[in-house]
Amino acid sequence: MSKQGESGEIPEQLVEVWRGPLIESRHRGHLIAVDGNGATVASLGSPETATFLRSSAKPFQAFPLVASGAADRFGLIEQEIAIACGSHNGEPIHVEAVTSILRKIGLDATALKCGAHEPYSLEVARALIRKGEPPSVLQNNCSGKHAGMLALARYIGASIETYDEPTNSVQQMIVKAVADFSDVPVENIVVATDGCGAPIFGIPVRAMALMYARLVSPPASFEARLRESCKRIVNAMIAYPEMIGGTRSVFCHRTIGPAA
Repeated sequence: MSKQGESGEIPEQLVEVWRGPLIESRHRGHLIAVDGNGATVASLGSPETATFLRSSAKPFQAFPLVASGAADRFGLIEQEIAIACGSHNGEPIHVEAVTSILRKIGLDATALKCGAHEPYSLEVARALIRKGEPPSVLQNNCSGKHAGMLALARYIGASIETYDEPTNSVQQMIVKAVADFSDVPVENIVVATDGCGAPIFGIPVRAMALMYARLVSPPASFEARLRESCKRIVNAMIAYPEMIGGTRSVFCHRTIGPAA
């Protein structure tokens, strides 16, 4: 039997998980693919359902960092742009990249407000346990995103202490980017707090699909500077998938990494 959400959206069965000869679980949801003009290519369920972007917002949260000129001002390399878009595993290469961003903007790990959690990498987490060491804020999967926000704050002269608050100019630039990519007016975007403490945005699933279609293929209505920023972000993520997830993240390497 279909389950109906509070607002009337009926999710479609998308996945069946089999264990031997029996279906162990079924997973329902909403799915849509659109082109850069917003025309529907395929859909299932109710794509007008609104939910939160969560970590899928990260390339767009990093967009003002690139489009504003902050990334160039501080000499961020492709790997550093990529990690600002990723949910990394807390491996040494990730810690080094985030540390490098902070060093370039004249800050250190104490400026990060994302908090600490056990690294996603099992190898790193086990090594910490063996050494009796607590996780570092640099190993938080969102530390790259937060470092990028701090770089933007430095560049535009916004408060470092409140960079993660919705009223900060950094977050105002980010929500404007979400609105521009999604065609959802700023006043209609639902803003809440993500697990890392930064603002996160609620919009329809259809609008999320449009955001990614435009990131990959920006419309002619975007000025050249914005189209070039899209290209830089996409190219950085494709060139360095290990910065999006980890060195052993098969999903990232197969879905966004360069062809073998």
